[in-house]
Amino acid sequence: MPVNTVLLSIVVLIYLMVIFYLGWLGYQRTSKDSDYMVAGRNIHPFILALSYGATFIST
Repeated sequence: MPVNTVLLSIVVLIYLMVIFYLGWLGYQRTSKDSDYMVAGRNIHPFILALSYGATFIST
């Protein structure tokens, strides 16, 4: 099956644009270093449980 390089390039470009946009949004919402390190001390318990579980499994 031949690879369509034009379609692949478009998909990669869209992906990079979305990632850069999300990074920019995160940058705008962060005012101090502590906001970045501890998520502004405002995180949903479900997300916290997922993070804890992933950390526990990876050790």
